[in-house]
Amino acid sequence: MYTDFYGLIREPFGTTPDADNLFLSPSHREALGSILYGIKERKGVILVTGEVGVGKTTILRRYLQIAAPPQQPSPHPQQTVHLYNPNLTFDRLLATILQQLGVHPAGAEQSEMLTQLHEAAQAEHGRGGTIVLVIDEAQCMPIETLEGIRMLTNLESAHDKLIQIVLTGQPELEALLERHEVRHVRERIAVRARILPLTEAESLAYIQHRLDQASREQVSIFSPAALRVIVQAARGIPRRLNILCDNTLMAGFRRREPIISRQIAQQVVAEIDDVQRVPLWKRREAAVLVALLALVFPAGLYLEWFPTGLQEGLTPPVGERPTRQRDMGREQAAPALPRPASPAPPLESLSPLATAHAEPPIVKPPAPLPPPRPVPVLPELVRVSGSPPASPKKEVAQAPEARAVQVAVGGEMISSEDAESGETARLLVVLLDAGRVVLGKAQATINNPRLEDKGFSGAVFHARLRKEFLARTGHDLQALSAAAMPERAKPLLSKLAGLMQKAVQEVQVDINKKGIGFKGFIPATFGTQVAATFSRDTGLKLRQIGPPEIEPRNPENRPDEQETEALLTIQKSHPRVGDHVISQRLPDHSLRVLLPLFYTRPCLSCHGKPKGEVDISGYEKEGFKEGDLGGAISVILPAAAETAMSQREG
Repeated sequence: MYTDFYGLIREPFGTTPDADNLFLSPSHREALGSILYGIKERKGVILVTGEVGVGKTTILRRYLQIAAPPQQPSPHPQQTVHLYNPNLTFDRLLATILQQLGVHPAGAEQSEMLTQLHEAAQAEHGRGGTIVLVIDEAQCMPIETLEGIRMLTNLESAHDKLIQIVLTGQPELEALLERHEVRHVRERIAVRARILPLTEAESLAYIQHRLDQASREQVSIFSPAALRVIVQAARGIPRRLNILCDNTLMAGFRRREPIISRQIAQQVVAEIDDVQRVPLWKRREAAVLVALLALVFPAGLYLEWFPTGLQEGLTPPVGERPTRQRDMGREQAAPALPRPASPAPPLESLSPLATAHAEPPIVKPPAPLPPPRPVPVLPELVRVSGSPPASPKKEVAQAPEARAVQVAVGGEMISSEDAESGETARLLVVLLDAGRVVLGKAQATINNPRLEDKGFSGAVFHARLRKEFLARTGHDLQALSAAAMPERAKPLLSKLAGLMQKAVQEVQVDINKKGIGFKGFIPATFGTQVAATFSRDTGLKLRQIGPPEIEPRNPENRPDEQETEALLTIQKSHPRVGDHVISQRLPDHSLRVLLPLFYTRPCLSCHGKPKGEVDISGYEKEGFKEGDLGGAISVILPAAAETAMSQREG
């Protein structure tokens, strides 16, 4: 309808997945590359997740275009089974797969259909092809059906998986895969990718990309102010960008405005969000408010002139009866309704009638903030053996004017300053581990010799780090200034996040080299490098340590005696779930916090069995198994009192 008016050859913002107009952000590119790589290398199970509307189905359709180009023979023939509605029983799933492969199910028995599918997959493999099962919206799959996927992964030749399975879904799918019943499927996921919402810059590029695809020449239809409104309202979701842009173009066409203004964009956003910008006097809430005032105001007048204290039997002594003038003065000097704590206005600012009888206002000191949440500790690690030596400086630091709130943790009184140090340390070790996790999930892409641009830039890493850290701590790295955390932690977290992003950016040339598999840029070396730089720049001691009583691959990661004591305790009593940190009070009053690290399945390719075999990095495997303690991230923060005193002396 509006295409001719704006000089377009077609509508640019359709709401159906359009693989021909695919906009590849870094995370979209990684998802597409992961699917192509996992299928070509016959990895078995590929997982792609993302929020509603980020473009998962569009990525799948783009893959189908690449896998089966029209009227062109493919060097890697594939038979693709695409399921849009996975809410099926496993038996029905098998029957659907066979039917789409052109095989009539011989019977209703599960074993018979599995045998038929195995024979069809072997025949396809013999012709040099593979069967690809694509399951969209996999979070809707019944848990029993998802558990049955394991049987499909067992269909394999001597060297390859005969069926490649692509699972796409919303973040709920990741939670579903964490359930104990489907752990066998989770452990078989070889390639993972997550499609992230677009950044502000990517959203603007996305809108221009869609306009360019729908016009003969580059056009500018949206004003910068309108684009800001649309991008902010869309929150990085491509589908929502399409809906908002399409509706704003319709509204602009109705008004015959060649350039979409901010007012049009705001109106469309308000209509879609069902928030009508109606003047106050036309709102229903205003009518209700007026009705309430009509009832309350006469009642207030009645209570003002006929106080309840004058009722029969409740009359106060004459000397205690409040006068009208005194009440008015007190009403202005100390209102009955609560108000935010703020400095009291000067008496000169009050009316003469009020100040004639008003008492000076009482300014209450602000209530102290509650002490920060103390670091969770194991009682046996609250103190190291031996009592810390007495320090005369400690008495000075604990003078009455600097007295800190104290809380009991594990039977020991810990000051609020110490608790703040503990929370700062906890956030630092969790952030470093979050960076390791993000890098670990990208290993399949980084080490893919067939991809040149891996799409894993420093900016992409930081976006994923931000999401990982937010999920684990509830704190947004982009909003640290307003975060409810110790002030000391904010610059340190920002510094550490920046160093991690810089470390990823500095190796772009290496990880983007084509034709080279293993790059050596793994979580362990990454963590050691970043921790060393952070320690040098801040003066704190942040490092990774290896498991106890085992010689680490990097001698600098050998735990000291007290760290070894902590690690041995962790082996016995740590729950192995969640970010449970361990704290130690050192003899110099400083605080050490350790975040245990446990071996996961991907780690075992280098650290698992058989023990003594040389891994891809050239080291001998240690023979660990999944869940074994792999060490910890350790950070030491000096005592808060000593730090404050040294600052005063300086």
